[in-house]
Amino acid sequence: ARFPRTGISLAEYTRDLPHEGGPGDWRKDSWNIDHLWMTRKEARGFFPLERTVGARRVVPEHIARRMAIFHLVDFAYGQTISYSPDHVEKASMSSEVTAVEGDAVRVKIAGEFRTVARGKWPINSRDPVEEQERGFEGTLLGQATYDFAEDRLIAIELVVVGNRWGGTQYNCRQDDLAPSPVGFVFRLEDDDAASRVPPQFIWSDYWAK
Repeated sequence: ARFPRTGISLAEYTRDLPHEGGPGDWRKDSWNIDHLWMTRKEARGFFPLERTVGARRVVPEHIARRMAIFHLVDFAYGQTISYSPDHVEKASMSSEVTAVEGDAVRVKIAGEFRTVARGKWPINSRDPVEEQERGFEGTLLGQATYDFAEDRLIAIELVVVGNRWGGTQYNCRQDDLAPSPVGFVFRLEDDDAASRVPPQFIWSDYWAK
């Protein structure tokens, strides 16, 4: 997959959050990493057109849906499958300007997500395939800064916290299907070779509007 000419890469980190009844083996300390790609135009979509404190904007829906379908997935312990567009019940983000310093605009970001998949798929190779459900529901808080004179995203950090449930073939949830808390963090990466490692689902319809 080719990195977009005006591409921006965010490092994504995920892990389970502490809770009673969670796995007590190697999984309790596990975490995983992916990359979220967007374009410079999409990054500007986090910022209101009016560059004054208090100005607000609804972030373009396709950005929130990309996160819901391909990034807010249960891969803290291993590999999983993405959601489909029709699994998304809620995916929304909005922003509000909190500071303007010359050409640099800072916003706070909030969002809500809920995805639910129902059907038949394997969880492990021993048990028969049965009807089941997997999903995620959570909220997002974050902040970002953009320099409009340089047309450059200076910083962005997004934190998503919520509950996941269900399992898939290779995400090691076979004995951990009940709802439990999980967290995701997205941070702007340096423009280097590591940031060009494609998102795990780049070969899917990743850039859908």
